Amino acid sequence: MNPYRGVTKSGEVVEGYWWYHPFYKKHFIRVTNNRELIDYEVHPASLAQNTTVKDKDGKPIFGSFEVEGKMTRGGDRIRVYNWGVAEGEILGETNVVWDNDEKGFRYSDYSEDLAEDVYDMFRNVEIIGTQWKGTE
Repeated sequence: MNPYRGVTKSGEVVEGYWWYHPFYKKHFIRVTNNRELIDYEVHPASLAQNTTVKDKDGKPIFGSFEVEGKMTRGGDRIRVYNWGVAEGEILGETNVVWDNDEKGFRYSDYSEDLAEDVYDMFRNVEIIGTQWKGTE
């Protein structure tokens, strides 16, 4: 499991371990490749953290989090499906973000239409893209 994801200056998506170089003020994702460590500089706004939860197709869900006082936009965009009486009905689409108050990931557009309680929040979702739109 790779805990972080980011987009390089050339547009390549990389997954690995995130670190920050304070002297150069740059963000990196460190990837292990056959016992070799490779550091990729990434856009800070493209960073996302693995939530440890998977979508209904088994893909890991990544969420945005706060870096340098701003919320990143590298987290996944998901489609939320009803899992109750009207199973399969699309309830809406939202982003996955970190909530500092709750100390966990949540929907950015949380509403009663999307989830009845936090336990079931990611029970029946599908990744449809990311929040990241390009260079910033």
